[in-house]
Amino acid sequence: MKTSPRTFLAAALLVLPVLTSAHAQTLYSVTTTNNLINTLNPDTGALLNSYATPSPTQGSGGDALGASATALYYTTIDVATIYVLNPLTGAVVTSYARPAGAVDGLGYGTSSFGPTLFAHDYSAHRIDLLNPTTGASFANYTVSFDAIGGIDFDPVTNTLFVSDATGGIHELNPNTGAQLNSFATPAFEYGLGFVGGRLFTSANDGNIVERNAVTGVAINTFVSPGGNASALAGAVPEPATATLLVFALGLGGFVRPARRGPTASA
Repeated sequence: MKTSPRTFLAAALLVLPVLTSAHAQTLYSVTTTNNLINTLNPDTGALLNSYATPSPTQGSGGDALGASATALYYTTIDVATIYVLNPLTGAVVTSYARPAGAVDGLGYGTSSFGPTLFAHDYSAHRIDLLNPTTGASFANYTVSFDAIGGIDFDPVTNTLFVSDATGGIHELNPNTGAQLNSFATPAFEYGLGFVGGRLFTSANDGNIVERNAVTGVAINTFVSPGGNASALAGAVPEPATATLLVFALGLGGFVRPARRGPTASA
């Protein structure tokens, strides 16, 4: 029996939330006191899961974490490797060399090159755009401010956010580094992560703060499980997910069911 396009559309729409919801509404953190990567409820800060980092955290907060819907990316300024992890177990799926310099921030998103891992080198104030599968460099650019600390991609606005040494946060064009907006926070932010369009930051005070992504005003605050969070990340949906949705919608909208004959039963 043939599966009608409308049946495929309904099935695809049912499967999409299952594929994306588990990680799309998850906040990840790195805590230096216990060398753990943590899975958190972004509304309450409740600890949902945790596992050891693949290499020790950097004691002064120089850790980096990025997240797609299917992988975590981890490194510190002490190692020359970016680790790609299973987000459920922390198992190392693969690894590759990080760019030269001192990477203390990672963020997964999209650029004109497609899926992109953004690596932040605080020593050169440089943003490297990397192939998230191989680590190969697509491009890089330097920014005009003292970039250090957190970096992540807002999947709602498709823009990149980077913190600076004074507690400022800068919204950038991910392809060029051109500044689109900026605002101040009270302290230097070690971690910066997006869950959907929701911005979370972590300073050296044991808390994680949700902020308005336009003004920086605090919306909610909760205690970071395990101590100071040296890095944050929120999962950004894979482009393939959007492709599946478009494909399904296309079938539903443009492929008509087979025309029934005049004697077909209703």
